Amino acid sequence: PVGVTPVVYGVREVKIDSDQVDYSTTLLVDGNIELSSYSSQAGTILDYSGAGNAIVVNSTQADDLTTSPQLAQAVTFRGLHIKAYNGASAVFVGATTLRDVQFYDGSVSGVTLGTGLFFGEAAYGATVEGFDIYGCAIGIHFNDYCDLMTIRNCWIGGNTGAGILVEGPTYNIENNNIESNSGIPIQIVYRLGNVSELRAGRISGNRFGDEAIPLVPNSRDIELTRVPGATGAITGVVIENNKFFSNPVTPKEVPILINSPVSLLNIRGNIKSDSYT
Repeated sequence: PVGVTPVVYGVREVKIDSDQVDYSTTLLVDGNIELSSYSSQAGTILDYSGAGNAIVVNSTQADDLTTSPQLAQAVTFRGLHIKAYNGASAVFVGATTLRDVQFYDGSVSGVTLGTGLFFGEAAYGATVEGFDIYGCAIGIHFNDYCDLMTIRNCWIGGNTGAGILVEGPTYNIENNNIESNSGIPIQIVYRLGNVSELRAGRISGNRFGDEAIPLVPNSRDIELTRVPGATGAITGVVIENNKFFSNPVTPKEVPILINSPVSLLNIRGNIKSDSYT
């Protein structure tokens, strides 16, 4: 609120002792902190009714302790269920965020016109584990130069666009249940300006559902694509031990679509149903 001085650094852990918090002004996280639920229920609901970003990590790029804290390097969200039905994103991780932005045991839902979790240019070392991402236009978006990004043991479904959109160079997507997205479940994009290339990606042990829920199911489960005008190749992708399923009533086209120059591509040990066209 206006007139209230924020604590800009020094607080390491905040527990929310409530089942639900309703708010309309963006929550800015500009220091190293763990924000977690202390609710008696299965986590705390953060219900954001504004039109911007529900939570922003590193809202300012100023590295000056006289006016703002040092850029956040260790931020953890645990046991939080973030809703942002009118928002641009549930969590926006600002550019040049260094190391260890963690999401554990919660969910993001209802960002119908935006992105559930957006990681800006040069965010490093993020982990999303045990999170449900559903009902968004895009579930998770890794922007340029996002290195060492891990998505593990999540359910990603009911998103109208890409479930996971990757433009950064290194990523590990493993042991997730990805289903009922009417967009592309995992889309690896090489575009103009992405000069770092996509050089080391691993998609392993995921289950891609049969898409029984959407009226128009996605046509492929994984797409490697390069936008028109870009030069360069997607490099170093391993797609292994995934299970691909298609609904025979409205079948998908293919499990994997390669629509870009690629090098060092390894596809092995995957299983698919017979319902693809």
